[in-house]
Amino acid sequence: MSYVIGMLVSAAILGVIVAVREGEFPGWGPLCGIALASGGTRGLVGIFIPTPFDLLGTVVGAGIALLLIGWLLESPMRRTAVTTAIWFGIMILLSLLWGLVS
Repeated sequence: MSYVIGMLVSAAILGVIVAVREGEFPGWGPLCGIALASGGTRGLVGIFIPTPFDLLGTVVGAGIALLLIGWLLESPMRRTAVTTAIWFGIMILLSLLWGLVS
């Protein structure tokens, strides 16, 4: 259940960023798909790679999110890269804060 809530929060954060940058909300379907693909990739890479190298999973997830945002939202690559960087920066910050709280 917490993974679903995490995916929805991640999609909502991405939706706010895209809505502010692009001027319109693209819908929950593409955003949940992007959040699921990048988070799932991040999790799978985290399973197979030891803990000190967990950042590699985040980089791979960011790369997949970059490609999916550019393709699904038909946005130029420079704007997509900035959007992805902001989104993953916020997600890493939330992850660190959650680790401190729990």
